[in-house]
Amino acid sequence: MIHDIIPILEAGKVPTNKRLWCYRIYNTINKNDFYVTNSECTRKDVLKYFNLNEENIKTTLLGADNYFKPLKDTKEKYIFSLCTLGKRKNLIFAIKNFFKFIEKNKIDDLKLVLAGGVWDKFKKELIKTIGNFDQSKIEVLGYVKDEELPNLYSNALMFIYPSLYEGFGLPVLEAMKCGCPVITSNVSSLPEVIGQAGIQINPENDEELIKAYEKFYYDNFFRELCIERGLIRAKNFSWEKCASELLAYIAEKTAK
Repeated sequence: MIHDIIPILEAGKVPTNKRLWCYRIYNTINKNDFYVTNSECTRKDVLKYFNLNEENIKTTLLGADNYFKPLKDTKEKYIFSLCTLGKRKNLIFAIKNFFKFIEKNKIDDLKLVLAGGVWDKFKKELIKTIGNFDQSKIEVLGYVKDEELPNLYSNALMFIYPSLYEGFGLPVLEAMKCGCPVITSNVSSLPEVIGQAGIQINPENDEELIKAYEKFYYDNFFRELCIERGLIRAKNFSWEKCASELLAYIAEKTAK
C-alpha cells in the first residue's frame, strides 16, 4: 500500500539520491507488481509520477477503530485539532485565524486545543506564534493516547484540520465518528473523506476559515446537521470494508 508520495510532491520530482529512505522505497515501484492506495488522490499522484498500468493500482479507503464514538461530557468550549505539529499541517494558519475570529466577535468563552507530537523543525515557529497571542486561549497537549481521543473529539465545539496535503486524513474520519463537526481543507484527499458532511475551505484563505469558525459557533442548527451528516458518512468507512476490498483485489490479481 502506498499511503502518499509527499517527499516527491515537496521536491517536485522523484528522488535520485540513493541514500534517501524514500528513494529506496520508490525505486521498487514497477509495472509488474500491484499496488493499493488509501485515496483516489494518492492513486492519481502515483500514476502521475510513476510508469504504471492503471489496472495495477487500486484505491481502498481506510477505516477508523470502533472506539471512536460520541462520548458527551461537555465542561468547556474548545476547538480541537489533532495532527503532527509540523508545517504541512498548516497550524499557524489555524491559530492566527482562531484569534482573529475570537477578537472580531469578542468571544471570551472559547479556546483552541492542539494535540499531537511536535516536529523539532517546527517547534520554534509554533512557540513564537503562540507567544504573540493570549496564551490562556490556547492549549498544547502534545501526544495523546488513542483511547483518550474520543473524549476530546466528542466534546469539542468543532474540529479543525486545515492540512495542505494528506494521503487520506484519518483524524477527519475519527472526528466524524465521534459526532464532532469538521472544518477541513478542500485539497488533496480530504474532500474524499468529508464529502458534504462538514465545511471545506481553501487552506490559504483567512476569510474562509474565519467564516467557517463563525458558522459552527453561531449556527447551532447547521452544526447539528453536520454532526448528523458526519455520523452517517463515517459508516461508509471501516477497516472491515478496507480489508475486504484489499483481499478481493489480491484474489483477482493472483487468479490471473
